This record gives sequence, C-alpha cells and structure tokens, in this order.
Amino acid sequence: MKSGKSTFLNALLSKEVSETDVLEATSSIIEVSYGKEYEVDVIDGVTKVYLDLDILKKINLVDTPGIKSINSKNENKTLGYIQNADFIVFVLDATHIGQEDIINTLELIETFKKPIIGVINKGDLLIDNKEEVMEYI
Repeated sequence: MKSGKSTFLNALLSKEVSETDVLEATSSIIEVSYGKEYEVDVIDGVTKVYLDLDILKKINLVDTPGIKSINSKNENKTLGYIQNADFIVFVLDATHIGQEDIINTLELIETFKKPIIGVINKGDLLIDNKEEVMEYI
C-alpha cells in the first residue's frame, strides 16, 4: 500500500488512468487493455480501461489496491486477482525495504508460483542511508 503502484502505471502509459493521492486511492482493480478508442467499463467489479497504445497490443497492465490495505476487502480483491496473473510487478517503497510486513507479503505472493518483477520506487526520498539501502537490495 502507498508504494506508488498507480503512479508507476500512469508513468508507463504516459497517461493518468489510475488515481493517485497521499492517502490510499486505489480501491478497485483497474485493468488496462488495448482498444481502438478510449473506453471505460466496469465488469464484475473490475474497472476495464481501453486505450489505443501500441504497448497494450502485447500486454495488459493492471493496478490493484495494495496488499496490507486499510480495507481488508481491497486486499482480498488483490490477492484473488493476482493468482491469475501471468507475472506480478511488485512495487516497493525504497523507504520501507526490509520491513517485516514487506517480507511477509513477498513470501505470501511467492506461494502463487508466479514470476515476480521487483520495482523499487521513491529512491529519491532516501537521504541518509541511500548506500546502505542499495547494498541491502
């Protein structure tokens, strides 16, 4: 939660498709797929966004509520959804790397037997211990 998943998705797409905020902003699963024109549908509680972007011809991108969300219902939505993913991009807040809840979450996701790609976000917020964190990574 609050690691920058929505900001990362928006940056990948060069388009704001997922709301960002200083508080938890993503409460539903947002699935972004290719479409010849911009369209938004909600199907079975999943917000489906269609964009005319070449990258989406090869891959669907999904933003989820965070694991360890304030709302356990949101966390359960995420855990249920990612079990069917081809791979998981796990966005980590650089200022929270190594915390027990992050390790426990990664161990839980590992049980799904999916490839995991780690993205470390918010590195610009590391001031005093940047080298220590980089060495830990």
